[in-house]
Amino acid sequence: MLRLAREYNLLPCEYIGQERDPEIDFLFTMALDIHDKELLCQCGDYREDCQTGDGWYEIADDQICYKQAALEEFRKDNDDLEPGTMLQVVDLRREQAPSRTQHHTKRTQSVPGWVEDDSLG
Repeated sequence: MLRLAREYNLLPCEYIGQERDPEIDFLFTMALDIHDKELLCQCGDYREDCQTGDGWYEIADDQICYKQAALEEFRKDNDDLEPGTMLQVVDLRREQAPSRTQHHTKRTQSVPGWVEDDSLG
């Protein structure tokens, strides 16, 4: 629950729909921070699990992220980027696709069992 609250940029009390209590929000936020720093490894798994399994782990390299590959290739070829340059991967399929407009979006025939309701405008 605390990670989801953090992911959505909400305080814990706000996330669970309770009235805001700064002390509870602080304690929950600190508890998650202490938990993560004390028990988790840099990889994100529990330190106890990943630092005691010598020989148990191997690398699976059967999946390729083509966005990441494009970024890595660009960085390799362009080592003179301005500091702070934010690179963004653009999907050329979307850039080159013809623009579409919707036609006939107004319903012209009634659907059996459909209740017509004009109260929403």
